[in-house]
Amino acid sequence: MRTLFLFISLAIIMLSGICVVVFADGGNKRECGSMRWTDKGHGDNKPKEKLKQESNSKDICTLSKDIDQMKTKGAIKDWTQFKESKVYNTSTEEQKKCLKEGFDSPDSNHKKNLAEYEIQYCGTDND
Repeated sequence: MRTLFLFISLAIIMLSGICVVVFADGGNKRECGSMRWTDKGHGDNKPKEKLKQESNSKDICTLSKDIDQMKTKGAIKDWTQFKESKVYNTSTEEQKKCLKEGFDSPDSNHKKNLAEYEIQYCGTDND
């Protein structure tokens, strides 16, 4: 009887843990995480538009989509200028913090910049 009680108790605890993991939203850290689009593949990696130009005319969700579809590529090298962009100014506080952390993390050449994949991550929480 005691073994049955322990088994049922353990099963209930495990099931409730699974429900929390499956149904939790993770705090909705990124506002664009729920965006869905058809992945067109990453082809020849020849972008149609530059990241710096696009950051001034698009919000982070739209730019994240364009980055994923290889329409936009590049890196932001001037943080002060980027802070004036539409991407930055329409982002949530959590996204702004993520963007700043991405910029402050040096690349392989030990230089600060914000690569397109970092912007996409901050917008969608997807690598």
